[in-house]
Amino acid sequence: MNRALKQFKSISTWDVVKLDSCLNYTSNTQYIFSKLNKRISILGHARTIVNGDMCLYLYKQLILPVLDYVDYIYDGLNQYSEFTLQRLQNGAARHILKVDRLTPSAYTHEKVHMGTLSIRRKKHPCIMLFKY
Repeated sequence: MNRALKQFKSISTWDVVKLDSCLNYTSNTQYIFSKLNKRISILGHARTIVNGDMCLYLYKQLILPVLDYVDYIYDGLNQYSEFTLQRLQNGAARHILKVDRLTPSAYTHEKVHMGTLSIRRKKHPCIMLFKY
């Protein structure tokens, strides 16, 4: 039993999900925030070199999988963590469009065709059901 628990602890960190020994994901939020911050900074640096369409492609390849992979967990987060995730997505949309922080997030979401994270979470089970 102890050997199995040690093996589980050694593999309990995946690419996006970080669980502790009690299968709790509270430490996961800080891990996701740091991972998203790094990827959004890559997007910001890339924006100086490539056009908006390529940045949107990079967003879909680098950032969106992290936001969508375990999005059902985000429903159980507190408001601060949920707000921080939404703020990170808003920052990525602003990098794609090359606009300043005073631009309303509703405008940026409409231009790059992305909804808020809460809307994406509501649509995700429907998409998964349709696939199968």
